[in-house]
Amino acid sequence: MSPVITLGGDLTGNVTLTNLGSATLTATVAPDSVALGTDTTGNYVASLVAGTGITLTNNSGESATPTIEIGQSVATNAEVTFSGLKTTSVIEPLTISATAATGTVAVDASNGTTYYTTNASANWVVNLRWNSSTTLNSKLSTGEMTTTSFMARQGSPAFYPTSIQVNGTTSGVTTRWQGSTGAPTSGNANSTDMYTFTVVKTGSATFDVFAAQTRFA
Repeated sequence: MSPVITLGGDLTGNVTLTNLGSATLTATVAPDSVALGTDTTGNYVASLVAGTGITLTNNSGESATPTIEIGQSVATNAEVTFSGLKTTSVIEPLTISATAATGTVAVDASNGTTYYTTNASANWVVNLRWNSSTTLNSKLSTGEMTTTSFMARQGSPAFYPTSIQVNGTTSGVTTRWQGSTGAPTSGNANSTDMYTFTVVKTGSATFDVFAAQTRFA
């Protein structure tokens, strides 16, 4: 029978045992007592594999701190591009303002739909833009489009937009109204008129705007 050697207490540092002969050495490792670091054998980050669309860096070796990235930002204010999108529902932003349509109304595509809840007080001009600091010309590439809407409460008499601008000008802008009657010549009294604008960039500072007026009573 081989002798058994039992070591009492805690051993720290490098321990060397020699001339054990046929003795059996029994050691117990206490829970949470081994710290992984650079004194182990092999890579303890060895099975981290990048999937489709994922990039891994610093993902192997002792003391590695892996970084996992995708090809584009997914922050809440980031624009993410997909080749296709399938979803069960979409919630869009809506800008509501207790304002009466009159003068020049800035309709920002970045805000989704703009809703003026006070009755229009005069005819107005629509100025389509991305937002106050970004033009649609700089936001869109040729061959791209964006759609936004403007909702105006109407009393009696009712009013309507007389002109459609893009980035503060009608130069380079061709507006095409839905239906056979062309641009509206009146609003709809005691209703809410919704104007939908699809802006197509056909060239530098050149746009086709597809517009429609819909009455909601």
